[in-house]
Amino acid sequence: VNLGWRMHIEAVGGTVLADTAALHLALSTPERCRMASWLSHMHFPEECDIAPGQGARLKDGLIRLPDVPGIGVVPDEARLGPPAAVYTATLPPVQGLRVSE
Repeated sequence: VNLGWRMHIEAVGGTVLADTAALHLALSTPERCRMASWLSHMHFPEECDIAPGQGARLKDGLIRLPDVPGIGVVPDEARLGPPAAVYTATLPPVQGLRVSE
């Protein structure tokens, strides 16, 4: 932005969550630096939509962002399916740190 470069601001994750986050970023970028943004999730079938009716949507030829607090997308966990992987970590104790109960 400081250099004045114009850029595409997009997400290629293919979900309404990724698209909506990218569009929030685009709108926080000075207009002089924006070239284009678009919705990737529209290229997938409806059954792949993890948050039907939420987030950035195309309406009357324009992308509309939700007028709600936060990013405006709460994924439907039933549509996400099981996790591909689950990771856990055990952190070593921090010396000198006392935890009170």
